[in-house]
Amino acid sequence: MNTAGEAHQISEKGYNVGIIDFRLRPNTPTYMEHCSGPAAEKLWARPKFGPYPGEQSFESWLAEVGESDVTLGVFTGRQVGDPSSPTVGFTNDYIAECVEKSDGKLIGFAGVDPGMRRVATKELRRAVGELGMRGVSVDPEGFRQTPDHRQFYPIYETAAELEIPVVVTVGPVCGRFADPWAMDIVAEDFPEVTFVMSHGTYPHVTELIALAYRRSNIYLEASIYYALPGSEPFLEAAGTVLQDQVVYASAFPFNPITAYERFAQFEIGDDALGKIMFGNAARILGLDAPQSSHVDDHREMLAASV
Repeated sequence: MNTAGEAHQISEKGYNVGIIDFRLRPNTPTYMEHCSGPAAEKLWARPKFGPYPGEQSFESWLAEVGESDVTLGVFTGRQVGDPSSPTVGFTNDYIAECVEKSDGKLIGFAGVDPGMRRVATKELRRAVGELGMRGVSVDPEGFRQTPDHRQFYPIYETAAELEIPVVVTVGPVCGRFADPWAMDIVAEDFPEVTFVMSHGTYPHVTELIALAYRRSNIYLEASIYYALPGSEPFLEAAGTVLQDQVVYASAFPFNPITAYERFAQFEIGDDALGKIMFGNAARILGLDAPQSSHVDDHREMLAASV
Protein backbone atom coordinates (compact mmCIF):
# COMPACT_ATOMS: atom_id res chain seq x y z
CA MET A 1 0.00 0.00 0.00
CA ASN A 2 1.26 3.44 -0.90
CA THR A 3 1.52 5.41 2.34
CA ALA A 4 2.11 8.90 0.99
CA GLY A 5 -1.24 9.92 2.45
CA GLU A 6 0.06 9.29 5.96
CA ALA A 7 1.28 12.89 6.03
CA HIS A 8 -2.32 13.85 6.80
CA GLN A 9 -2.79 13.70 10.56
CA ILE A 10 -5.98 13.78 12.60
CA SER A 11 -4.30 14.68 15.83
CA GLU A 12 -7.11 14.22 18.33
CA LYS A 13 -7.99 10.69 17.22
CA GLY A 14 -4.57 9.59 16.10
CA TYR A 15 -5.63 8.53 12.59
CA ASN A 16 -3.33 8.86 9.60
CA VAL A 17 -5.74 9.87 6.88
CA GLY A 18 -5.36 8.91 3.25
CA ILE A 19 -9.03 8.32 2.37
CA ILE A 20 -12.19 8.48 4.47
CA ASP A 21 -14.80 6.17 2.95
CA PHE A 22 -18.20 7.49 4.06
CA ARG A 23 -20.15 4.28 3.30
CA LEU A 24 -18.14 1.17 4.07
CA ARG A 25 -19.75 -2.03 5.38
CA PRO A 26 -18.06 -5.42 5.97
CA ASN A 27 -19.20 -8.34 3.82
CA THR A 28 -19.62 -10.61 6.83
CA PRO A 29 -22.38 -13.26 6.88
CA THR A 30 -24.42 -10.98 9.18
CA TYR A 31 -24.27 -8.04 6.78
CA MET A 32 -24.61 -10.07 3.58
CA GLU A 33 -27.79 -11.67 4.89
CA HIS A 34 -29.22 -8.17 4.53
CA CYS A 35 -28.03 -8.19 0.87
CA SER A 36 -29.73 -11.44 -0.13
CA GLY A 37 -33.06 -12.28 -1.75
CA PRO A 38 -34.64 -11.47 -5.13
CA ALA A 39 -34.52 -7.68 -4.73
CA ALA A 40 -30.82 -7.73 -3.83
CA GLU A 41 -30.04 -10.08 -6.71
CA LYS A 42 -31.48 -7.49 -9.10
CA LEU A 43 -29.13 -4.89 -7.63
CA TRP A 44 -26.06 -7.05 -8.13
CA ALA A 45 -27.09 -7.66 -11.75
CA ARG A 46 -27.15 -3.95 -12.63
CA PRO A 47 -24.09 -2.25 -14.18
CA LYS A 48 -21.87 -0.51 -11.57
CA PHE A 49 -22.87 -2.98 -8.87
CA GLY A 50 -20.51 -5.74 -7.96
CA PRO A 51 -18.85 -7.95 -8.54
CA TYR A 52 -20.59 -9.88 -5.79
CA PRO A 53 -17.90 -10.15 -3.10
CA GLY A 54 -19.20 -13.22 -1.31
CA GLU A 55 -18.85 -13.52 2.44
CA GLN A 56 -15.82 -13.43 4.68
CA SER A 57 -15.01 -13.05 8.34
CA PHE A 58 -14.72 -9.60 9.81
CA GLU A 59 -11.01 -10.21 10.38
CA SER A 60 -10.45 -11.06 6.71
CA TRP A 61 -12.39 -8.00 5.63
CA LEU A 62 -10.39 -5.79 7.98
CA ALA A 63 -7.17 -7.14 6.50
CA GLU A 64 -8.47 -6.29 3.01
CA VAL A 65 -9.19 -2.73 4.12
CA GLY A 66 -5.71 -2.55 5.60
CA GLU A 67 -4.20 -3.41 2.24
CA SER A 68 -6.06 -0.52 0.60
CA ASP A 69 -5.53 3.24 0.89
CA VAL A 70 -8.70 3.60 2.98
CA THR A 71 -7.72 4.53 6.51
CA LEU A 72 -11.14 5.29 8.00
CA GLY A 73 -14.65 4.18 7.07
CA VAL A 74 -18.19 4.97 8.15
CA PHE A 75 -20.32 1.89 8.83
CA THR A 76 -23.82 3.19 8.08
CA GLY A 77 -26.68 1.33 9.72
CA ARG A 78 -30.02 0.34 8.25
CA GLN A 79 -33.21 -0.71 9.99
CA VAL A 80 -36.83 -1.32 9.20
CA GLY A 81 -38.55 -2.86 12.20
CA ASP A 82 -37.74 -3.59 15.85
CA PRO A 83 -34.15 -2.47 16.62
CA SER A 84 -33.55 -5.72 18.50
CA SER A 85 -34.51 -7.80 15.46
CA PRO A 86 -35.04 -5.64 12.35
CA THR A 87 -37.03 -7.14 9.51
CA VAL A 88 -34.65 -5.34 7.15
CA GLY A 89 -31.11 -4.52 8.23
CA PHE A 90 -29.05 -5.37 11.30
CA THR A 91 -28.77 -4.22 14.88
CA ASN A 92 -26.80 -1.24 16.08
CA ASP A 93 -25.13 -3.55 18.58
CA TYR A 94 -23.61 -5.39 15.63
CA ILE A 95 -22.25 -2.13 14.21
CA ALA A 96 -20.77 -1.27 17.60
CA GLU A 97 -19.18 -4.73 17.80
CA CYS A 98 -17.53 -4.22 14.41
CA VAL A 99 -16.31 -0.75 15.34
CA GLU A 100 -14.83 -2.12 18.55
CA LYS A 101 -12.90 -4.79 16.61
CA SER A 102 -11.80 -2.47 13.79
CA ASP A 103 -8.65 -1.09 15.42
CA GLY A 104 -9.75 2.46 14.64
CA LYS A 105 -10.72 1.75 11.01
CA LEU A 106 -14.49 2.26 11.49
CA ILE A 107 -16.88 4.86 12.85
CA GLY A 108 -20.47 3.74 13.38
CA PHE A 109 -23.68 5.49 12.33
CA ALA A 110 -26.84 4.07 13.89
CA GLY A 111 -29.67 2.78 11.73
CA VAL A 112 -33.19 3.65 12.91
CA ASP A 113 -36.65 3.15 11.48
CA PRO A 114 -38.87 6.26 11.65
CA GLY A 115 -41.91 4.00 11.61
CA MET A 116 -41.00 2.92 15.14
CA ARG A 117 -41.61 6.50 16.34
CA ARG A 118 -40.61 6.91 20.01
CA VAL A 119 -38.80 3.58 19.91
CA ALA A 120 -36.65 4.97 17.10
CA THR A 121 -35.57 8.07 19.01
CA LYS A 122 -34.97 6.02 22.15
CA GLU A 123 -32.82 3.64 20.12
CA LEU A 124 -30.87 6.56 18.62
CA ARG A 125 -30.13 7.95 22.07
CA ARG A 126 -28.97 4.51 23.21
CA ALA A 127 -26.81 4.03 20.13
CA VAL A 128 -25.06 7.36 20.63
CA GLY A 129 -24.91 7.39 24.43
CA GLU A 130 -24.14 3.74 25.13
CA LEU A 131 -22.72 2.33 21.88
CA GLY A 132 -20.66 5.35 20.82
CA MET A 133 -22.30 5.96 17.44
CA ARG A 134 -21.24 9.19 15.73
CA GLY A 135 -24.26 9.73 13.46
CA VAL A 136 -27.55 8.27 12.23
CA SER A 137 -28.62 6.77 8.92
CA VAL A 138 -32.16 6.67 7.52
CA ASP A 139 -33.60 5.02 4.41
CA PRO A 140 -36.74 6.80 3.16
CA GLU A 141 -37.34 4.20 0.45
CA GLY A 142 -37.49 1.43 3.05
CA PHE A 143 -40.11 3.46 4.92
CA ARG A 144 -41.94 4.18 1.62
CA GLN A 145 -41.97 7.91 2.29
CA THR A 146 -39.90 10.91 1.25
CA PRO A 147 -37.48 12.27 3.88
CA ASP A 148 -39.69 15.28 4.64
CA HIS A 149 -42.39 13.00 6.09
CA ARG A 150 -43.40 14.06 9.60
CA GLN A 151 -42.30 10.76 11.14
CA PHE A 152 -38.67 11.55 10.23
CA TYR A 153 -38.77 14.79 12.19
CA PRO A 154 -38.32 13.31 15.69
CA ILE A 155 -35.12 11.65 14.38
CA TYR A 156 -33.87 14.96 12.97
CA GLU A 157 -34.76 16.72 16.22
CA THR A 158 -32.85 14.12 18.22
CA ALA A 159 -29.87 14.42 15.87
CA ALA A 160 -29.90 18.19 16.39
CA GLU A 161 -29.97 17.71 20.16
CA LEU A 162 -27.15 15.14 20.07
CA GLU A 163 -25.18 17.23 17.55
CA ILE A 164 -24.68 14.36 15.10
CA PRO A 165 -24.90 14.21 11.29
CA VAL A 166 -27.67 12.43 9.40
CA VAL A 167 -27.12 10.19 6.36
CA VAL A 168 -30.15 10.03 4.02
CA THR A 169 -30.05 7.28 1.39
CA VAL A 170 -31.18 8.36 -2.09
CA GLY A 171 -30.18 7.29 -5.62
CA PRO A 172 -31.92 5.69 -8.61
CA VAL A 173 -33.03 2.48 -6.88
CA CYS A 174 -35.00 4.58 -4.36
CA GLY A 175 -37.37 5.86 -7.04
CA ARG A 176 -39.82 8.60 -6.07
CA PHE A 177 -38.65 8.49 -2.45
CA ALA A 178 -35.32 10.04 -3.50
CA ASP A 179 -36.72 13.39 -4.64
CA PRO A 180 -33.96 15.87 -3.69
CA TRP A 181 -36.33 18.75 -3.07
CA ALA A 182 -37.96 16.85 -0.22
CA MET A 183 -34.76 17.68 1.68
CA ASP A 184 -34.99 21.41 1.04
CA ILE A 185 -37.50 22.13 3.79
CA VAL A 186 -35.74 19.65 6.10
CA ALA A 187 -32.42 21.47 5.70
CA GLU A 188 -34.18 24.77 6.35
CA ASP A 189 -35.95 23.44 9.45
CA PHE A 190 -32.71 22.01 10.87
CA PRO A 191 -29.91 24.38 9.84
CA GLU A 192 -27.71 23.10 12.67
CA VAL A 193 -27.79 19.50 11.36
CA THR A 194 -25.44 18.25 8.64
CA PHE A 195 -27.27 16.03 6.14
CA VAL A 196 -25.28 13.69 3.89
CA MET A 197 -27.15 12.49 0.81
CA SER A 198 -25.79 9.00 0.26
CA HIS A 199 -25.51 8.11 -3.46
CA GLY A 200 -26.34 11.81 -3.96
CA THR A 201 -25.03 12.03 -7.51
CA TYR A 202 -27.77 10.60 -9.76
CA PRO A 203 -30.36 10.61 -11.36
CA HIS A 204 -31.53 14.09 -10.22
CA VAL A 205 -28.12 15.51 -11.02
CA THR A 206 -28.80 19.21 -11.44
CA GLU A 207 -31.41 19.19 -8.69
CA LEU A 208 -28.92 17.69 -6.23
CA ILE A 209 -26.32 20.28 -7.23
CA ALA A 210 -28.85 23.09 -6.81
CA LEU A 211 -30.00 21.72 -3.43
CA ALA A 212 -26.47 21.59 -2.01
CA TYR A 213 -25.66 25.01 -3.51
CA ARG A 214 -28.78 26.43 -1.85
CA ARG A 215 -28.31 24.67 1.52
CA SER A 216 -24.83 24.71 3.04
CA ASN A 217 -25.76 21.95 5.51
CA ILE A 218 -26.41 19.50 2.65
CA TYR A 219 -23.49 17.31 1.55
CA LEU A 220 -23.47 14.97 -1.44
CA GLU A 221 -21.83 11.59 -0.97
CA ALA A 222 -20.25 10.27 -4.16
CA SER A 223 -20.67 6.51 -4.48
CA ILE A 224 -21.48 4.14 -7.35
CA TYR A 225 -23.51 6.42 -9.63
CA TYR A 226 -21.08 9.27 -10.32
CA ALA A 227 -19.96 7.55 -13.55
CA LEU A 228 -23.39 6.89 -15.05
CA PRO A 229 -24.35 8.74 -18.26
CA GLY A 230 -25.65 12.20 -17.42
CA SER A 231 -23.75 12.55 -14.16
CA GLU A 232 -21.00 14.72 -15.65
CA PRO A 233 -22.34 17.97 -14.11
CA PHE A 234 -21.92 16.41 -10.67
CA LEU A 235 -18.22 15.81 -11.27
CA GLU A 236 -17.84 19.37 -12.54
CA ALA A 237 -19.58 20.74 -9.44
CA ALA A 238 -17.50 18.49 -7.16
CA GLY A 239 -14.35 20.06 -8.53
CA THR A 240 -15.64 23.63 -8.36
CA VAL A 241 -18.63 25.16 -6.55
CA LEU A 242 -19.38 22.15 -4.34
CA GLN A 243 -15.85 21.05 -3.51
CA ASP A 244 -16.54 21.77 0.19
CA GLN A 245 -19.79 19.76 0.19
CA VAL A 246 -18.88 16.43 -1.41
CA VAL A 247 -17.54 13.34 0.35
CA TYR A 248 -16.20 10.15 -1.18
CA ALA A 249 -17.62 6.67 -0.53
CA SER A 250 -17.24 3.26 -2.11
CA ALA A 251 -20.56 1.81 -0.87
CA PHE A 252 -18.78 -1.51 -0.34
CA PRO A 253 -19.87 -4.32 -0.65
CA PHE A 254 -21.82 -3.02 -3.67
CA ASN A 255 -18.64 -1.58 -5.18
CA PRO A 256 -15.02 -2.62 -4.53
CA ILE A 257 -13.17 -1.15 -1.57
CA THR A 258 -10.71 0.22 -4.13
CA ALA A 259 -13.38 2.19 -6.02
CA TYR A 260 -11.27 5.29 -5.30
CA GLU A 261 -9.02 4.16 -8.14
CA ARG A 262 -11.80 4.93 -10.63
CA PHE A 263 -12.70 8.19 -8.90
CA ALA A 264 -9.07 9.32 -9.18
CA GLN A 265 -9.30 9.17 -12.97
CA PHE A 266 -11.75 12.06 -13.19
CA GLU A 267 -10.49 15.58 -13.79
CA ILE A 268 -10.86 17.05 -10.32
CA GLY A 269 -8.25 19.50 -9.09
CA ASP A 270 -5.82 18.58 -6.33
CA ASP A 271 -7.33 20.91 -3.73
CA ALA A 272 -10.86 19.66 -4.40
CA LEU A 273 -9.74 16.03 -4.44
CA GLY A 274 -8.11 16.37 -1.04
CA LYS A 275 -11.30 17.82 0.40
CA ILE A 276 -13.53 15.14 -1.15
CA MET A 277 -11.32 12.24 -0.12
CA PHE A 278 -10.73 13.25 3.48
CA GLY A 279 -11.09 16.90 4.50
CA ASN A 280 -14.86 17.32 4.17
CA ALA A 281 -15.61 14.00 5.82
CA ALA A 282 -13.24 14.78 8.67
CA ARG A 283 -15.05 18.04 9.27
CA ILE A 284 -18.46 16.31 9.34
CA LEU A 285 -17.14 13.71 11.77
CA GLY A 286 -15.66 16.36 14.03
CA LEU A 287 -12.09 15.22 13.47
CA ASP A 288 -9.12 17.57 13.39
CA ALA A 289 -7.74 17.27 9.86
CA PRO A 290 -6.01 19.67 7.49
CA GLN A 291 -8.15 20.73 4.53
CA SER A 292 -5.59 21.23 1.79
CA SER A 293 -2.04 20.45 2.94
CA HIS A 294 0.00 17.85 1.09
CA VAL A 295 -2.62 17.48 -1.65
CA ASP A 296 0.14 16.68 -4.13
CA ASP A 297 1.11 13.69 -2.01
CA HIS A 298 -2.55 12.69 -1.88
CA ARG A 299 -2.90 12.89 -5.67
CA GLU A 300 0.26 10.83 -6.12
CA MET A 301 -1.08 8.18 -3.74
CA LEU A 302 -4.30 7.85 -5.72
CA ALA A 303 -2.52 7.91 -9.07
CA ALA A 304 -0.23 5.14 -7.89
CA SER A 305 -3.31 3.06 -7.07
CA VAL A 306 -4.74 3.23 -10.59
